[in-house]
Amino acid sequence: QAFTLTANSNNNNITAATSSGNLSIASINAGSGTVDLTASGGNILDSTPSDDSAVNITAASISLAGSTGVGATGLGDIDTAASTLELSTTSSGNIFVADSDAVTLASSSTSSNGNIDVRTVSGDLTVSSAVTADGSGDITLNSAGSLLINNVLTSTSGDLSLTGATGVTHSAAGDLTTSGAGTITVASTANDVTMVDGTVFTAGGGSVSVTGADEVLLGKIANPLGTVSVTATAGDISDETAAEGTSNENISGTTVTLSSATGIGASGAANDIDTAATTLASSVTGTGGIYITETDGIALGTTSTSNGAIELSSGGAVTTSGDITAAGGSFSITGVGITNSNTITGDANGITLDAGTGTLTNSAGTISNGSTAGAINLLADTDIVLAGGIVTGGSGVVTLKDSGDAITVALEGGTGTIQIADADLDTIS
Repeated sequence: QAFTLTANSNNNNITAATSSGNLSIASINAGSGTVDLTASGGNILDSTPSDDSAVNITAASISLAGSTGVGATGLGDIDTAASTLELSTTSSGNIFVADSDAVTLASSSTSSNGNIDVRTVSGDLTVSSAVTADGSGDITLNSAGSLLINNVLTSTSGDLSLTGATGVTHSAAGDLTTSGAGTITVASTANDVTMVDGTVFTAGGGSVSVTGADEVLLGKIANPLGTVSVTATAGDISDETAAEGTSNENISGTTVTLSSATGIGASGAANDIDTAATTLASSVTGTGGIYITETDGIALGTTSTSNGAIELSSGGAVTTSGDITAAGGSFSITGVGITNSNTITGDANGITLDAGTGTLTNSAGTISNGSTAGAINLLADTDIVLAGGIVTGGSGVVTLKDSGDAITVALEGGTGTIQIADADLDTIS
């Protein structure tokens, strides 16, 4: 039968259970003791759902198990003051809990597509054990301090949403996993979003979004059937993984969008961002470069730096699907075949397009050094096809050669502009 519970145990443990109906909580204070509540035939509810000013349960450790739910959305959540929470539903329903200060979320789960929503009003939120939302159930964690993920969060096909007011940090065990249309959203209101070597975010086609107020430190994001967006609002995006090459990419996805204030990756194989994407767009708004290695072929969308180099290397064919601009640093693309149908703009630091054993085609695009003296190097072992496109060399030198440096054709523009059009140079070997 349903009943409303008020209790004060003077630091002793409190255990209460109902076999049918709801268990409504007015005020329970176990001090340094524990509270264990079970509603085997109903929901654990806040008896004053219109008033969120008072804590429902105070204890060192709180375990809440409701057959059809724990708390309700909004002011109907269960308000706690605890060091540790363990939460579950056994039949259906959702979990809504708000803790007044720093708290550790231990093993927690729902049944029948139930959602899990846990937040702190003040202080850090730490996940110490597995948290699982059944079926299409969502997991939402919102920390008023730092959000520390030290164990796996899993939903079969629900959304995973994590917010840390002063940062989000994942240990190597702090993986996020969903599938189907389930999305992953991780954001810090201040400071960084940190993944370490071993942290993996896995999605099955729903979007993945990671936003750090400062930096984003990348482990691995695996979403080969969906989009991935990573934003470092005031800092850089860095690679925290040791392994390189196929299956060890930092990011796999269909369209991958990377944005930062001070750089994306760094020079060298150990420091660049490794991707396995269909389309890649990236930008740096402040001082910093873009350093990316793509496993396979890639379509390069809009890509730009304001004061830094661009180094993009691909293990397959490279096409452009947006304009690319490198300001304040050198610009290079390496692939097995390059096709440009957009505008590539460099500066005095120069441009290198190396198609490797493939063909370099600029039949519908523009390649320009921005009317500077920057060198433009166009390399390919098969064909260099410029018919219909424009190469503008400013006062620099435009060089056409094979990737092995065996044959070189150099055109010097002096103070004029070089335009090469309606010409097929055939194979250079």
